[in-house]
Amino acid sequence: MTKEKISQSRIIVHGYGHEVDLRLLQADAASAVVDNMEAEALLVMTGRYIGFLPTHYAERWVRRGELKPLMPEQLCYESPFYLITKSGAYQSQVMQAFLDHFRECTATMQLKKSA
Repeated sequence: MTKEKISQSRIIVHGYGHEVDLRLLQADAASAVVDNMEAEALLVMTGRYIGFLPTHYAERWVRRGELKPLMPEQLCYESPFYLITKSGAYQSQVMQAFLDHFRECTATMQLKKSA
């Protein structure tokens, strides 16, 4: 697969950041616009579209051979996550558990990146 062939394919873009997708794929226009990963995954699974899915999300289909990364060293980008809470506000046990889990997940992601 080449970038030229990919740019001529039916491209899926995200409604919130489609310029990034089109620029990376060197495509002029999108064939579909989605607002969530689930819709994008369904379109990609038809075999008629190309789009960006988070590695952790697509992993199960890649393991089963149902999806394949195309030029992952060249066609990828990172989307950082930010979590903001009100300083000094009371945090319930549920909120504290969520924050702890978020920190754990982001720490694990950092470890994988540096490996």
